[in-house]
Amino acid sequence: CNFWGEALWTSCQGWKVHTAAKPVAVGAKATIIVAIAVSEGNETVVIQRNNETGDSEFRVNGEVQTEEFSGLYLTVDLDQTSNNLTIIRVTSIAGQHTAEVETLTASLTLSVAPDASCIGTCSGLMGNCDGDATNDIKSLDGTVSMPTTTTGDAIFSNIVVSYLINNTANS
Repeated sequence: CNFWGEALWTSCQGWKVHTAAKPVAVGAKATIIVAIAVSEGNETVVIQRNNETGDSEFRVNGEVQTEEFSGLYLTVDLDQTSNNLTIIRVTSIAGQHTAEVETLTASLTLSVAPDASCIGTCSGLMGNCDGDATNDIKSLDGTVSMPTTTTGDAIFSNIVVSYLINNTANS
C-alpha cells in the first residue's frame, strides 16, 4: 500500500472490496493493510485485528462473528494454516468473487479473485483485471490514465487519491 486511510481496492457488479491502511511506524511513508471490507447487496463483512487481543475478527453488518457465516449475498469461511495463521475467505454467492485475507501479527494480506465476468470491467486500485498492466493506472472517474513508467509520487497524487474514501456514506 502507499496510502493512509480507506480506499476502494476493487469493485464489479455491485461487489466491492475496500482496504484501510496506516503507516507501519510513526513517521513512516510505508503503510500496511489493517482492515478489509467486502460488500455485496445489503451485507458487509469487515475483517480486522482486535486492538485489545491482537486476534483477527470479522463482523457482518457490524456484528462480531465467531463462526463461519452464510448470508444471502456473502459467505465467510475460516481456515487455520499449519503455522497457526487464520485465513478468512469471503465469497460472493451470486458472482463467485472471492477475497481471501491472511491475518499476520501486525497486518493483513489480501488476495482478490473477481468472477470471470468481471475481466476488463473492474475498477479500483487493483485495475480492471484484464491481465494487461498497461491499462490499469486510471483514476476512479476514468479521466486520468498514466503509463506504467510513471513515478510513484505522480501515480499517488493523480490516481490513488481518487480512490480514497473521504465520505463515511461511501465507506
